[in-house]
Amino acid sequence: MEEYFDRVLLLNVRVIAAMAGLAFLLALLFSPKYGLVIRAAAKRRMRLDFDTTMITVHLFHHERTVEKSLSGGLVERSGELLTLTERGREKARAVIER
Repeated sequence: MEEYFDRVLLLNVRVIAAMAGLAFLLALLFSPKYGLVIRAAAKRRMRLDFDTTMITVHLFHHERTVEKSLSGGLVERSGELLTLTERGREKARAVIER
């Protein structure tokens, strides 16, 4: 009879350990403040915000240089696009070949 209670006790200990492990895993994944799912979503959101900011700064920088390139004869407008003039191509080749 004692052997039966030992087996039942051992089974209960295993079930309790498994449930505790499952509870820990769920808390690790889905905790509202520190869970891995929340952190991954926040990291993705921050990366998107950073990328958006950087492309805005990049375009702002080029906004100023486009006017200078247009007035310097290095670039010309072709509809909504900018294309290199022959002078612009020569300058670009010279820089690349240095």
